[in-house]
Amino acid sequence: MDSPDLLKQPLLLVSGHKPLKFTESERANLKIYLLEKKGLLFVDEVPGSP
Repeated sequence: MDSPDLLKQPLLLVSGHKPLKFTESERANLKIYLLEKKGLLFVDEVPGSP
């Protein structure tokens, strides 16, 4: 999530069953992606996973 290539993507898909944990760098990049670049983040919890 801290790659500059992130800012070139129109959609991010995060899928899994564990809590998300981002580094400071990843949070900063995601903030730019969502607020400045108007990117779309889709988060999906996988049902039935432990």
